[in-house]
Amino acid sequence: MFVFACVAALLIAEAALRLSGKALPASFGMADPELGWSWRPGVEGWSLGEAPIYVRINSDGMRDREHAIAKPAGTRRIAILGDSYADALNVEIDQTFWAELQRQVARCRPLTRVEILNFGVSGYGTGQELLQLKHRAWKYDPDVVVLAFYPGNDVFNNHRELNPSLEPEQSPYFHLVDGKLVLDDSHRKLQRLQPNAIRSQGIRAALINHVRLLQLVYQVRNNLRMRAAQKTIPVASIEEKMLLPPSDSKVGEAWAVTEALIAEMHREVQAHSAEFWTVVVSMRPQVHPDLGVREALARRLGVSDLDYSERRIVALADRERFKVFPLSHPMAEYASRHKVYLNGGGAVALGDGHWNVAGHRLAGELIGARLCAESQKLGRP
Repeated sequence: MFVFACVAALLIAEAALRLSGKALPASFGMADPELGWSWRPGVEGWSLGEAPIYVRINSDGMRDREHAIAKPAGTRRIAILGDSYADALNVEIDQTFWAELQRQVARCRPLTRVEILNFGVSGYGTGQELLQLKHRAWKYDPDVVVLAFYPGNDVFNNHRELNPSLEPEQSPYFHLVDGKLVLDDSHRKLQRLQPNAIRSQGIRAALINHVRLLQLVYQVRNNLRMRAAQKTIPVASIEEKMLLPPSDSKVGEAWAVTEALIAEMHREVQAHSAEFWTVVVSMRPQVHPDLGVREALARRLGVSDLDYSERRIVALADRERFKVFPLSHPMAEYASRHKVYLNGGGAVALGDGHWNVAGHRLAGELIGARLCAESQKLGRP
């Protein structure tokens, strides 16, 4: 009788959740032997982070529309590599910076068909993005590869001991040995030792994506884990570290590996006769609409400006001879002139979180204008 009552209560609760129309989160990720994790092909459902967004992952595991593998004749393709700023689960797909980039290029190259392919995955570091380029992106034959580099956590993501991820052991890493990058793919061994756990993850994800009660439990668990992680390593403190020269040897190691990874990505792109760009994504303190707030932060940190990370990437681009476009200055100027926050809103405070709709639109416009003006691989109108 007790079991029957429990089952009946669960069924009633499930029905009530379905009738309420309440948005509950889907499970989008899965274990990946090459990348650590990736998006689960074909899954769709609600993402309830900074804003409730219904997300569809295409059949090849990309937050993007479907793309033919073979590049259509006369088409130029731009591949976007990045993390949560690129997969942009807090805005609708047609509001992302790469959707705006598509529109910008269509205007400046009206006689050239240009197709954007988004390979962004939340939590990825530069090492995972390099592996994704090697193992996933080249089959689409992109003409231009754009790395959306976010100094706010990408450098830390590239170091096992600094990685702020909830499960840092799931990531592949690279180390510098005698000046050369060496892959540490111990995550593969972990996955091989846990085949039952990997299978159970797939079963659990399928159940979560179909059972509302499990989605509710999943939401509560994720919220608790994120709050615990933010107390341990606050996002703001990581961003502030990236506004300064390395504070200790581990941060210095992370920077050295990161620079080597970007340089290797450039060589990889050159080997495929494509064009490489690094777009340096703005950090939140850099684009606060109040100039006084930015200047006060610089004084508190004891620096003359908030551009340390950008200067390092620009210097790397000069040495390695690839194209680079830092976004913080034009975005900060726009934010101050229009008195608008380019991050946050919804479930997070303005100025926190990722680019909002205004931030994505502006970033797409800026990147589009620069690519249109300088890219040699987009063809001529």
